[in-house]
Amino acid sequence: MVVRFNDHSVINLFDELMPPPMKLRISDLASYPSLKKVIVHSVDQMLYIITVVIDGDEHLLYKNDGRPFRTSRMSEIHQALALANAKEIVLRQQSPYDEMIGHPPKEGENTLEVPFTVQPQPSAKAQPKRVLH
Repeated sequence: MVVRFNDHSVINLFDELMPPPMKLRISDLASYPSLKKVIVHSVDQMLYIITVVIDGDEHLLYKNDGRPFRTSRMSEIHQALALANAKEIVLRQQSPYDEMIGHPPKEGENTLEVPFTVQPQPSAKAQPKRVLH
C-alpha cells in the first residue's frame, strides 16, 4: 500500500512530530536566571552569530525584530549580551586550515574556543561630549 501526501500535509505532519525551534530574542536573555553557555561564533572574517545553550541544546539568538542576530561589530555583541547571566561565554572559531593547505580533513573537529568577556556598555549620560574646534 502506498500513501501519498501533498506537500502541505507533509509539512503539517512534520510540524506535529517536531516542534519548531525556540526563537530566542535578545530581550529574552534577561529572563533566564542562569544560562549554561553562550557561544559567539566567528563564521567568516569579521562576521559573528550567537547561540545560547539551554537544556543542552544550542539555540540561535535573534534580534528583537525577529531577524537572526549577526554582526561584524564587537560593540553590538557586548550590547546584546550585557543582560545575559551566563556561566560561560566563549568565542568559537572552526578552521578549515588543513583543507586550505591541501591536507585531508582531520578526524575530529578543528575548533578553537576562547573565553569571551562582555564589557559593560557605558550609558549615554556617562559619555563625554566631543567638542570640535
